Amino acid sequence: MRTAFVFYRKEMKGNFPLFFIPVVLIASAIVFHYLYLDIYYSTKQIPKMFDALRMMTSRVSLYLMPVLLLYALSLESKHSTIYQLHMLPTGKYRSLLYKLLAAMSYVVVWAFLYSIHSRIFVTTKGLSVPKVTLMIVPENTALYIRDFAFSLLSNIRYVSMIVLAWGAAHVVPKYHQLIGLGVFILSVEIYNHLMEFIYRLLLPVISAFNMESGRNGVRYVQISVSMMTCMVLVFIGLYLYERYSEV
Repeated sequence: MRTAFVFYRKEMKGNFPLFFIPVVLIASAIVFHYLYLDIYYSTKQIPKMFDALRMMTSRVSLYLMPVLLLYALSLESKHSTIYQLHMLPTGKYRSLLYKLLAAMSYVVVWAFLYSIHSRIFVTTKGLSVPKVTLMIVPENTALYIRDFAFSLLSNIRYVSMIVLAWGAAHVVPKYHQLIGLGVFILSVEIYNHLMEFIYRLLLPVISAFNMESGRNGVRYVQISVSMMTCMVLVFIGLYLYERYSEV
């Protein structure tokens, strides 16, 4: 347990400047979103700058964590520090696993902020001036948990595919970058088709009882299947890395 904590702390501290960037971006998107709605409904003017910044920061933060994880792994290989970790009396997969766990720690914070970003609305009461607020309704807690889960999965899926691609890239002695890119693209396509297949298969069945609850039911199934799929991808990536990475 102590060894695991040391590995995890090392990755958290060493990659803090990288993995914290998406968190800062989504926090900025929340501010820009609030300012955009507040200015628009107060002055009836469209603050295009805030709207553009809101969209840019939220979109960039969504896809940045997998790129930064790949960059962090590339730095380890470029500076040969990865081989120092391989020489430790632990599995080689740990160098990949704990970097993944460090990235996931920041992904959880990012997903929480992203769900807040999507829950900023404008409310009115009678003829009063509209007010920008964060809509949190206790009786709809399950919906907010679902939103958080979807935000989490939107990043986990690509992070897990990076782990799979990184492990698969070490299976062959040459063309690591090409193999990794091909595996990543293939896993994205398979994942998207799997989710679409589940939606089309289950929606007519569940919606026969209630359309709205049917859609929510399908989403919950998608979350469960997606979680299991990501775990399988990570396991395969860690196994391939442990089996084929060079010391």
